Amino acid sequence: FRDQQGARLDTFAADVRADLEAFKSRRYTGARGLYYRARDWVLSINSLPEVRDLYQRHRASYIADIDAMIATLKTGIEQSVTECRQILADARTRIDTLAEENRGSLDDAARAALDRARQGFDRMEARIEASRRAALQALDRERDRAIADMDARLEEIRAENAGLVDRIAAAIRALAALLGQFLGLMTRITRMGIGAF
Repeated sequence: FRDQQGARLDTFAADVRADLEAFKSRRYTGARGLYYRARDWVLSINSLPEVRDLYQRHRASYIADIDAMIATLKTGIEQSVTECRQILADARTRIDTLAEENRGSLDDAARAALDRARQGFDRMEARIEASRRAALQALDRERDRAIADMDARLEEIRAENAGLVDRIAAAIRALAALLGQFLGLMTRITRMGIGAF
């Protein structure tokens, strides 16, 4: 899954960038092209409805592809589980048939072995179900990770297309975060008594 998802993520990013370049090419040609180029350099194209729609369209397509990959894997898991359960049911039926055919001739050791076999079947059924649940939960986690990877890649693309105002706002946010960390450290130092004079 990760190999396919990684390839799909690369395709996603390449497609978004290609569509953005095509949009920019259309936007920056003609009489108002220079105006739009200057406006976008200052204010960014990320806020334009066409660009937001482009991002959303590619995001939805990526999620649909990931969901299709996951659905295929889940179908394979369910088929394997069904086959395992059928094999187990067939074995249980054979054991029960042998026990029924030889009911009167079974000694205590044979009856104990049958009981152990039936308990083993119960444990195997429980293990099959636990494995099924674990595999499905792992796929759900992989889906969440794949979407987070895509969102991070989309943020990179948005940052590439950020305007001057967006970059200044990002720098201010980063500075505020650093100041918050600095003040937090100073508070800790003061609490330890090192900063008292």
